[in-house]
Amino acid sequence: MKKTAIAIAKNTQISPSYDDLKTHNSALVSENEILKHNLGILQRALFGTKSEKIEPITMEQLGLLFDEAEAGADSQIELDLQDDDEQTATPKTKKKTGRKPLPTNLPRKQVIHDLQESEKLCPCGCMLTKIGEETSEQLDYIPATLQVIQNIRYKYACKSCEDTVRRAPVPATPLPRSNATAGLLAEIITSKFEDHLPLDRQSKIWARLGIDISTTTLCNWVMGCGTVLAPLVTLMQQDIVASDYVCSDETTVNVLDSTTSTQYMWVHMSGHRTKRAIVFDYQHSRKGEHATNFLKGFEGAHQSDAYSGYHALHQQEGISTVACWAHARRKFFEITKIVKTPGLAHHIVMLIKKLYKVESEADDKGYDHDARKILRQTKSLPILASIKKLLDDYKGKVPPKSPLGQAIGYSINQWDNLNTYLSGGHLRIDNNDCERAIRPFAVGRKNWLFAKTTRGATSSAILYSLISTCKANHVHPIRYLRYVLMAIKTATTDTEIRALLPYNICKNLLTQ
Repeated sequence: MKKTAIAIAKNTQISPSYDDLKTHNSALVSENEILKHNLGILQRALFGTKSEKIEPITMEQLGLLFDEAEAGADSQIELDLQDDDEQTATPKTKKKTGRKPLPTNLPRKQVIHDLQESEKLCPCGCMLTKIGEETSEQLDYIPATLQVIQNIRYKYACKSCEDTVRRAPVPATPLPRSNATAGLLAEIITSKFEDHLPLDRQSKIWARLGIDISTTTLCNWVMGCGTVLAPLVTLMQQDIVASDYVCSDETTVNVLDSTTSTQYMWVHMSGHRTKRAIVFDYQHSRKGEHATNFLKGFEGAHQSDAYSGYHALHQQEGISTVACWAHARRKFFEITKIVKTPGLAHHIVMLIKKLYKVESEADDKGYDHDARKILRQTKSLPILASIKKLLDDYKGKVPPKSPLGQAIGYSINQWDNLNTYLSGGHLRIDNNDCERAIRPFAVGRKNWLFAKTTRGATSSAILYSLISTCKANHVHPIRYLRYVLMAIKTATTDTEIRALLPYNICKNLLTQ
């Protein structure tokens, strides 16, 4: 009996330790799975494809963490590797392949290829007769043509009194004390801010053409153009604030002479795709006050990601928050790309895909805003109800710090804002338009790496704004800048300047 009592006492002492070890082991297993998932995301970022298209069969799920949640969930999930629409869809017509014809507006230079006279003699002794011809085309490249414009100003004097001397006025130039024409400046600006060609590389290109233009001179020209064109961007900001739908995003930029380690380029754009204004706003930080100040006086729908810096703006009266389904989807999609067992994340990704198919249907049928809203109420609402039920069923059954737990938590926290787009047919399901507008800046940043001064970053924001707005409104940026750099010199009122905005400009003026 005494031995039994001792054994019971020891067992009593060991049991809490065993329970602690079991809990600790479970926590370590969960932490290991999370680390494995994060490692998979990094490996995919370095070596994998960047596309977020769904590949049936290859969708994967984090087995250990997620299977436990699925086993205890209230709802039953039936997973299909393909959605219903894919299974019944007719195969798409294969695109025609082959070389596309060369543009008809290019000048043609004819080169005649004929037989030698001796080759025109038939073996029978008769001369061959021309019966037709065959034409093929090759595309040739002629290096850019440079010219020097000599401004000759005639001088006149009075020979009688010899006191009066007059001469023709100095011709207007885009920049004071500069020998660059508007055409040259437009080419330099577009090469940097649209083609991502840093100014030091452009300097080397001009040197190959025999023109010595230092990088410092190019920088001064670019900053000078930013100052000249700044009034246009001010009016574009006013138009954005006056609209009823605005989208925003932000990204980092490195400025060498800044007092802060990381600076930001904010992007705000009118949500409507007609007469769209896009404005880049350089700021020293990511504080939400920058967005609030830029959009001071705005009332309507504001779409962005879930960055907390926008909360102060969204709390203002008259502003409704529109979240981005692309951001919510991405958190689940990253899970499906890393792990092996199909599960909840895959199912939610497929349901979100159906939401996007509703949008595609409205686009294909050319629905107006009212018809799109009705279509969403009919088809999107049931899909959203299915997604919400899954999120509620799995909430609390998945470790909150796990990838799936974070994805679920993000969608639940943003749920009301994720559904705001249903309230108006003019609202979009995601903020991808704004992300596409900011992407050229991110691509260019990989080439030019940094801005040297705050003034340079501010000028870059102005020029990025104009070029992005040109692209959004199908205006040729070089032709636009070449015209506007001169026309703005004589525009004195807001009405005259507003007529020069990319979405107001008369395109016939840009062909002259």
